[in-house]
Amino acid sequence: MLNRYTLSLIVVILLFACAREEEKVLTIQVKELICQDGRNLVESQLLNLDGLRYVAANSDNGEVTVRYRTKLVEEETLRNVLKEIGFTVDGEPGDQNARRRLPGCCLASDAEEANND
Repeated sequence: MLNRYTLSLIVVILLFACAREEEKVLTIQVKELICQDGRNLVESQLLNLDGLRYVAANSDNGEVTVRYRTKLVEEETLRNVLKEIGFTVDGEPGDQNARRRLPGCCLASDAEEANND
């Protein structure tokens, strides 16, 4: 009887371990993330995705940190969402048409770069 109980317990533990979803933490560099409006936009757009557990956009260093379920959302999807709304992500420019709709404060870095040229 003990053997059946032990075997059943092992099977249940293995099934539980296999069913557990893997989570990953990712930090993305977003060049234009310099203001509260940008933070709100980034966080709201990413939180629309299934599988996100946590999103924090930091306008002090331009970083977005996300914790997500790898079975529900892919890393590239996270980056693409940000590029589709116009942000430069890890050095790759976002959609230029969408970029024009970013809050003005997010585009302040563009004006500054133009003045330095």
